[in-house]
Amino acid sequence: MGIKYSSELQLLPISKIIQVFLFFIDDDNITIEQSTIPLVQKYRKYCFSIHKWVLSFACTVLCCGFTFAQTPQPSLKNFTVEDGLPSSEVYDVIQDKQGFLWFATDRGVVKYNGYEFQTFNTEDGLLDNVIFKLYEDNKGRIWTSSMLGQLCYVEKGHIKPYQYNDLLLAELPHYKYSHSLYLDEHDYLYYGSHGNGLIKISDKGELTIIKDQTNGNNISIANYQNNWLTSMTYDYQKQQENYDQRHHLNYIYNKNIASSSTKSLVRSEALPLSDSIIVFNKPFDVVLYNINTNKILQTKHFLNRVIGIDVNGKGEVYVVTQNDGLYTYKIEESGLDEQHHVLNTYTVTACLNDREGGYWITTTQHGVFYIPNLDILSYTTQEGLSNNYVRGLTIHQDSLAISYLNSLQLFSDNQFFLPQAPKQQKAKKQFTLYPVFYQQGCEIYCKELKLMNFCTGFIYPNNRTTGLSAIKQYENKFYFITKTDVYKYENEDLTPIPLNKKFDRIEDVEIVTEDVFWVGTINGLYKRTPTEVIDMAKVDSLFGYRVVQLSSTSHYDLIVATRGVGIILMKGDQVININKAAGLLSNDIVSIHVDEEENIWVATNLGLNKIKANNAQHIEYVTKKDGLVSNEVTSIVSHKEKLFVGTKKGLSVISLNTFRKDTAEVEVKLIEVKLNDSSIHYNDIIHIYPEDRFLEINYLGLNFHSFGNIEYQYRIAQLSNKWQQTKNRELRLDIFPERGTYTIELKARKFPDGAWSKKSTTLQLQFHPPFYKTWWFMVLVSLCVIALVYAGFKTNVLAYNRQIQQEVINRILKKLGTKTYLIVEVDKKEVRINEAEILFIRAFKDYMEIQTSTSKFLCRSTMKKMEAQLTANNFIRVHRSFLIQKDKIDAISKEELTVNQHKIPIGITYQTKIIALKKLFARLNK
Repeated sequence: MGIKYSSELQLLPISKIIQVFLFFIDDDNITIEQSTIPLVQKYRKYCFSIHKWVLSFACTVLCCGFTFAQTPQPSLKNFTVEDGLPSSEVYDVIQDKQGFLWFATDRGVVKYNGYEFQTFNTEDGLLDNVIFKLYEDNKGRIWTSSMLGQLCYVEKGHIKPYQYNDLLLAELPHYKYSHSLYLDEHDYLYYGSHGNGLIKISDKGELTIIKDQTNGNNISIANYQNNWLTSMTYDYQKQQENYDQRHHLNYIYNKNIASSSTKSLVRSEALPLSDSIIVFNKPFDVVLYNINTNKILQTKHFLNRVIGIDVNGKGEVYVVTQNDGLYTYKIEESGLDEQHHVLNTYTVTACLNDREGGYWITTTQHGVFYIPNLDILSYTTQEGLSNNYVRGLTIHQDSLAISYLNSLQLFSDNQFFLPQAPKQQKAKKQFTLYPVFYQQGCEIYCKELKLMNFCTGFIYPNNRTTGLSAIKQYENKFYFITKTDVYKYENEDLTPIPLNKKFDRIEDVEIVTEDVFWVGTINGLYKRTPTEVIDMAKVDSLFGYRVVQLSSTSHYDLIVATRGVGIILMKGDQVININKAAGLLSNDIVSIHVDEEENIWVATNLGLNKIKANNAQHIEYVTKKDGLVSNEVTSIVSHKEKLFVGTKKGLSVISLNTFRKDTAEVEVKLIEVKLNDSSIHYNDIIHIYPEDRFLEINYLGLNFHSFGNIEYQYRIAQLSNKWQQTKNRELRLDIFPERGTYTIELKARKFPDGAWSKKSTTLQLQFHPPFYKTWWFMVLVSLCVIALVYAGFKTNVLAYNRQIQQEVINRILKKLGTKTYLIVEVDKKEVRINEAEILFIRAFKDYMEIQTSTSKFLCRSTMKKMEAQLTANNFIRVHRSFLIQKDKIDAISKEELTVNQHKIPIGITYQTKIIALKKLFARLNK
């Protein structure tokens, strides 16, 4: 009797599989976990009379050593209904010219911007929610092909039906949907139907049918009068910053390509790999075909149905299958070379490699999967690791040694296995100076844990768990570094090396010569020579931080990994500090590793950094977003163009020869601009007037690798050169400049350590002033002012002339002897004073002092009454307390005037009168 096998069992831990099978041995006597009961019920149907077989299998698993050959998995992020998709049944994915992603589902078409999903369905104008195919034409319209054969397109956010849908559906008596769709520059539609041939409809509604009578079931490979017509779709990079997607129709004459005659609904594709090689698929095969030689170059057969194929611009072929996931192939001279197989129990419908290098995989039951990078694969306990917490890594004889807390595991050729125990145990030999160490055969132990094999030179990666800090090799000699001492192993014994100083805690040692070495401690770095120990913190304060590891390369005499200031590089007398400000993910370093090309890999609890060998300023970083199983890196080692990264959640493997860090800049897209809550067009200059209240700008940084974790900066260059940072996707202006043209600049970066985009997204604003500040209003006001000035000038000149005339008359009258008298009461007597003899009048509260050239009179009066009694044109008030006769003034200055050697102050409010008086005197004296 046989056992039916389910591929889903590959994903179960061994313990679960054993529990499931043991359940069938004795249902009454075996107790299992509650979580295993559903598995028992699920797999009971696969088992028939298996008691003896299961018992044998269980004993083998439990009692014998075995290897695990599991497929590593890339980092996967799954999008389902809970994340915003309208359904987990997804059929197609494309990336439009602007960079947005579009998904075809059975609940409508979905647009994704890296932050949220936007769904279009029948409520928005779609004729059918079940969408199988998406296509972007050269006008940027997104076309949808539905299960019912009806076509719609999305243009500027609105759904519009194809105007000749009725004409198209009339020619689709069989299966109505299509996976072959193309529109040329004249809006001619080419529709490759299933069983209906190729349908062509012009922009005027003229219909032409090319029907393959011999192979009507083929979708997009049609034979018409011995001429093969293939619908070819491919992506290419026209220029570095001008990515485009093109669809072409190629006619291949007089070729007879083998194809399937099955009646099954398989999505047949024909895609070009070169000018002469195409790849196409049949229900269970993928075929490489040379159209020049008319020969099949390679046929790959699949056990599960092939749903479709696709090709990207990097020479990769994707094969999506039913219940067998996604296969990726690299195009080699020998044919298609398999690279990856992921989601191997899922039905995959499409795969897209986006512009940032990420992979979007659509499935029929589990939504959409995103893989940031297929060149980083990971292992966990599900793929064979003994424990997800990897504590140390080393390379030994082409095998990777993985250490856990109290165990060791080896990895080679994609298989995990346990190290073999020695066939014969030899006697223990303890070292007298350090009894905790002992030797047994070729192995050296500490506290029952293996440290190294001096026969092979292999150093076990778990030496720190014994209390050791490190084991170093120098000129075929081994040095054991404890927390306080250094021992040299030679002649099968340990010899202590005097340090000339007692250290609190040694973390690592870098040996320069047998007598000179660097000592990294918890208190900083020291240099030990035969005669002295130099505290390097006194040379440079950077060396006073805790040292966690030391190394060196041909470019740098010493590499110091620290907790607090990142990496310190020493080259002669030059000290270079590489810290977070320079590009490190953290200043607290866990460990470092120098690869074969002398690049420095830096492990932190926030991810991995790479410092280029000959350029310390060139720093890259790799994190969980790039595909690592975890950011908490514990150990790093490289071997044969692979970098092994141990973390607290598993082991990641990076293919160094193919891995490329996503360095794409984040492009800022303007989504909407509102002026006073109303959307406006923003392609040209935006005009803003005084009555406008506010301007609102909505934007986003398009980068799927960051999943919305993007930082923005903006500035108005004409106002300030300083950039303002924000994580908001909305900029609101409600205080406007008075006038002028201004440019708003927007940039973005992947937060927190991405580079700012070099090219700014700009928006030009033209601010218009109020009408009373416009040029025409200013001209009008100027003309009015000129007219008023002219009128005032004429009026003032005439009045001024009248004053001069009156002054001349007064002087003539004086010459003629005409006298005018001021009558006042002095000591209860009325006194008559000649006005011509008065010099000035001074006010003392309710009394007035009248000063003449010979006398002084004091009378009771007010300045107002006194002014009324005097001849107006003869006297002038220069201060609130002084009234003077004009022709008695001897001198005038800015703050005072002189009358017969008396200094009279000039009040501030009376200075304009004095200025006019000075001009009058000047004209009279000419």
